[in-house]
Amino acid sequence: MKQETNKTIVALDLPTWQNNVDLIHKLGNAQDFYKVGLGFVTKNGFDPINVIKGANKKVFLDLKLFDISNTIKDAVKNCRDKGVDFLTVMGDPHIVDAASSVKGDMKILAVTVLTSLTMSDVHMNLYPTHNLIEDIVRDRAMRADVAGADGVICSPHEIEILRTFHYEELIVTPGIRSSGDDVGDQKRTATREQALAWGADYVVVGRPIYNAKDPYKALMEL
Repeated sequence: MKQETNKTIVALDLPTWQNNVDLIHKLGNAQDFYKVGLGFVTKNGFDPINVIKGANKKVFLDLKLFDISNTIKDAVKNCRDKGVDFLTVMGDPHIVDAASSVKGDMKILAVTVLTSLTMSDVHMNLYPTHNLIEDIVRDRAMRADVAGADGVICSPHEIEILRTFHYEELIVTPGIRSSGDDVGDQKRTATREQALAWGADYVVVGRPIYNAKDPYKALMEL
């Protein structure tokens, strides 16, 4: 049976623009939503976004913006004008408020706690010393919601607690690995099936697809 892919966002994290173009071609019509991150933009610039959009694909621009409000507004307007569909900003309320005020039809996703962080990392970053990462994610998500976010980025491990607290906005989840995959630098992971069952609206998948011998087959079997 063909894998439902409309809830999967594929990360374009390969070394060159041509590598990523080749991946898009390999996945063809089976995949219509791609993530472009900070590494991609600093290497390739923003012009490839126009190419991706011109191919009738959606773009999730993952920049995790953080700055003063006026700078955030300028940056968000520039992303909006490029036709970006989803954009990430850090989940601090003043950042979300500034971004949301100029977003247009673009969705603003607030970053809660990076999936690469453990509780020890969280304490080193001077987050409030809650007992659980889930508590911090919940609090940041709720504050971002009040500030106007369309959704949040969180690991699979925090999805259920957000839904339990009646969080109804978009949840986009990285840290997706197939059973038995190397988790790499991600600390809080799950399978695609688990994340969607727990309540994610979209999952972001990179290495399990683009490192596969047959990316199309890997996408279908994820």
